[in-house]
Amino acid sequence: TFIMLLSLTGCHDKALEETTAAVTAYNDAAESYNAGIVTYNEACSQIEQVVFSLDAVIDEAQTVINAGEEPYDPSTLDSLKVEISEAQNVKVTPPTIIEPLPLLTIDPEAKTAQLKELKASAETKLAEVNSMSIPATPSIPNYSNNEAAIKDALSVYQDSIQSLKQVTNPDQDFVIDRLQMIETITEIEAVTEETDVNGHLNKQGGYTSAIYFRDTLVDLDKVYIEPGFEGLLDIGTDAGGCIEVFANEKDVQNRDTYLAGFDGGILSSGGHYIVGTVLIRTSNALTGTQQLELTDAIKEALLKVIH
Repeated sequence: TFIMLLSLTGCHDKALEETTAAVTAYNDAAESYNAGIVTYNEACSQIEQVVFSLDAVIDEAQTVINAGEEPYDPSTLDSLKVEISEAQNVKVTPPTIIEPLPLLTIDPEAKTAQLKELKASAETKLAEVNSMSIPATPSIPNYSNNEAAIKDALSVYQDSIQSLKQVTNPDQDFVIDRLQMIETITEIEAVTEETDVNGHLNKQGGYTSAIYFRDTLVDLDKVYIEPGFEGLLDIGTDAGGCIEVFANEKDVQNRDTYLAGFDGGILSSGGHYIVGTVLIRTSNALTGTQQLELTDAIKEALLKVIH
């Protein structure tokens, strides 16, 4: 019995020694491999971060697009879509992070059979480690220019949406405020139902507000003013012009078509230009160039988005 115990003890000790050697060899190889993948995994993590950041910018822009709001300038939406598409085209798929290899431990009290099993497993794992290679460290893309381009295009698109809202049946206080931005406009007066000589205010198909203005580009000495007419509303568009606001595009188009019928004749009331549902009218006493320049100045003031 004693000899049998010595024999069993010797077998166990030998198994423990061989298993320890096999486990140590595997653990050394695993630790070396784990150390080798650190740089690779760090690069993978950074790539995930830059892709996540780009996706967040793209998602924000796409959310605004999906809301379906109409911009004043449709090209701003096209430009935004182009920037998103270009970003999607250059965006990489983040490589998968390599999981570190687990280390093995030995229980000295384990049975000989268990030790032999662990030894075999360690040798198999060592062979696997020795056959493994670490991929080249991937380069980290820089999407800062793409993000900036999308953000800029999104801002322009959102401003264009706001611009359209500003020229879609705006209230007269807004129009008056924007006319005051133009240096050559010195006097502004909105009509009421009692002072509206055309009788269109608030009527079906008529304007919701009409704001006349005096512009210093007009030489009133060259404008025919009926005797007794002194106020801005008496002189009408000849003093500078008028902003007529309509509830919808159909009504403003109808009004523009009506005025166009007098273009080039002795009854012409001056220039007329549609912006949204707003009709910008400019004095017939101005030259064609002056009408265009004044119209552009008013249009710019109405569309300007103030943050």
